[in-house]
Amino acid sequence: MRHALALTLLLTSGCASIFTGSKQRITIETDPPGALIVVVGTPAAPILLALDKGDRVAQKIVGLLSPVLSEGARQRLAGLALPELIAKVGAWARLDQVPPELVGEATTRIPGEIRGALLDVLGIKEVGVSPMKVKLRKGRDYAVIAYHEGYGGRIAGIHPKFNWVTLLNVFNAFLGVPIDALTGAWFNLSPGTVRLTLPPRAAG
Repeated sequence: MRHALALTLLLTSGCASIFTGSKQRITIETDPPGALIVVVGTPAAPILLALDKGDRVAQKIVGLLSPVLSEGARQRLAGLALPELIAKVGAWARLDQVPPELVGEATTRIPGEIRGALLDVLGIKEVGVSPMKVKLRKGRDYAVIAYHEGYGGRIAGIHPKFNWVTLLNVFNAFLGVPIDALTGAWFNLSPGTVRLTLPPRAAG
């Protein structure tokens, strides 16, 4: 009976979905540890990973916040390097914490509609402190942003790679391929461990 049930599952489901699942655990480590980590998905991840286009995201973020910030606060945010800007504003939007650059401003909380727009623009999946583990859905690109006070920030990519377990669908006449495609299970995410070394900032 159990063998028949297993055979039925194999014939009616995607093989990669069964054996490897539609999500994958990713480890994120930084040197030094204790860095602020923000993991973003679509729509921002592909733009951030195309380094020549990252400024579009920065401009969009500052533009969304402009109605609730003073000119001085806008200039402070606009002057941040992209990883630092994304990390601080991303954490602010997700955790409702105000970046140090804005402490003392009249606005101490982002209005709900602006916060929602920021979360949509960035596609924030996880916020935390390194080292950390996150569980991400397969089949899409992610950008990992790391920032630590006193260090330069870094951005790294996590990308889908073909999952060879998908080929087991030959045993069910490839009926499981659409399921694996829909769930993202016919991809694995790479790398499984993201290690980022943050460069110390020059004193002065």
